[in-house]
Amino acid sequence: MPLPRVGEGACRHWMIRRVVAVRGQMRFVVDVAPRFDYARARHEVALIPHGALFRSPGLGLSLSTRCPLEIVDGGGVRAHRRPGR
Repeated sequence: MPLPRVGEGACRHWMIRRVVAVRGQMRFVVDVAPRFDYARARHEVALIPHGALFRSPGLGLSLSTRCPLEIVDGGGVRAHRRPGR
């Protein structure tokens, strides 16, 4: 559900997810596929140097990562993280 817009900082909301292996190594794959307006609004995705931008007519979302990304079907992105990187 969209947050109400109040004041100057209203459009700066952050959600942070961090994955850390505490012992050993693991291969990690994550798919990010936002659905704007409860999947009623279409959106475009573009890769940028440090992540991806998702834009719909009424809203934008940015994803920041050091992992390489690829665009997948349905307007999402996939990140691969291999052991030792």
